[in-house]
Amino acid sequence: MLLGGRGEARVLERGRSGVLLEVRFGAGVYSAVHRHAHDSYLYLLTGRLSGTVDGDPVEVRAGASLTHRAGVDHSVVAVVDSRWLEFKTQASSPAQDLNGFIQFMA
Repeated sequence: MLLGGRGEARVLERGRSGVLLEVRFGAGVYSAVHRHAHDSYLYLLTGRLSGTVDGDPVEVRAGASLTHRAGVDHSVVAVVDSRWLEFKTQASSPAQDLNGFIQFMA
């Protein structure tokens, strides 16, 4: 669930192995702690994110990457306006995976 505003996502590629998204969060947008049934690989293009992965604090700056493994609790907050690429393995539906809290870009 997203709090503090809204996020946006756009499907860039979809295949049998997963889906590649471009995601944008405005400063202050954050997710509560949650988990997925798939791995997610994030590469931050612009901005700065902080959060937790498996209870450990993390910070990601532009040009860095982060992995959320299947079944691992994680959270994220956009410290400033942020944009990233995120590959989700075997994600059947981005809308379902993102729980309807992210508005999809045209």
